[in-house]
Amino acid sequence: MGGLSKTLSLNPPAVTGLVDRMVKAGLVTKKTDQDDGRGAMVALTKKGTEAAERADVVLRELNAGLEAQLGDEVSNVLHNALTRIATEES
Repeated sequence: MGGLSKTLSLNPPAVTGLVDRMVKAGLVTKKTDQDDGRGAMVALTKKGTEAAERADVVLRELNAGLEAQLGDEVSNVLHNALTRIATEES
């Protein structure tokens, strides 16, 4: 789950808590990593995949609405600025 921690920019205990809540909600499965007993493998369940697909639709609609409101030029500037912030190494 170290990879998730890095991807989400969260500390490992926060990711563990998040994944545990998602397991309880039936959104993911968590299994011990066969190669490294200290690690865990996390995978989406069918319910999790369906939730991710619904979330993707909602986010795309929100982005389309923002782009329509802001226009192409401002949307591109905002996208580039947010991408730069999100990908900067701390």
